[in-house]
Amino acid sequence: TVALEFETTEPVKMVYTANGREPKLNSEEYKEALIFTKTTTLKIRSVLLSGKMSKVRTIRIEKQKYAPELKDTSIEPGLQAEYYKGIMRKVSELSGRTPDETERISTPQQAKNLIGNYNEFSGNDFCSTVLTGYINIPTDGVYYFSTDAELWINNELLISNEADNDGTARRYSRSDKSVALSKGLHPVKIIRIGGVFGGWPAQWQPVTVSIRRADEAVFKVMNATYFQP
Repeated sequence: TVALEFETTEPVKMVYTANGREPKLNSEEYKEALIFTKTTTLKIRSVLLSGKMSKVRTIRIEKQKYAPELKDTSIEPGLQAEYYKGIMRKVSELSGRTPDETERISTPQQAKNLIGNYNEFSGNDFCSTVLTGYINIPTDGVYYFSTDAELWINNELLISNEADNDGTARRYSRSDKSVALSKGLHPVKIIRIGGVFGGWPAQWQPVTVSIRRADEAVFKVMNATYFQP
């Protein structure tokens, strides 16, 4: 069971649907937290006094079983880091390429090839990073993840680093995502594309992945403890 609450920046009403259709002026009005017990597509929008409606916000509520842990005693701690030199705009550009360099690191934020200061950049300054390994989940639960990279868990794409229209990478993720995970080890892959997006190099900040349980209010950056078998 999940309860979703909504607010508007102005004192206007909101209308919603839970059947996949677009909300209209005469759709159900939001008045209190919405409770869901099964997979649902929720669409909600605000309505000005003039009758003008906002864009639709679509939220996918998915009922899941806990993804099972991986039972393997031979897993190494940390992450395998692969670095691909050059400017790229899409994750698909990594397909079939051989990494220019590899190393073993303890956390995503230890990945190198950051670009610092306000200097002129050349193509050789840019580098895409692919991190693979396992995360160790402490207890069964629903976990929210947040990252500016592309995030795969249990070989399924959870957070995309690419815009919906043309597959081009972007600077910031547009949403956090949740997944039901059982206690134990789960395969993870993190991809950061090297290039300039929104006027800033993607390598301006370290690669980070943040996590929180559904019953926690604050995200915390995943440290080495999460990448230990």
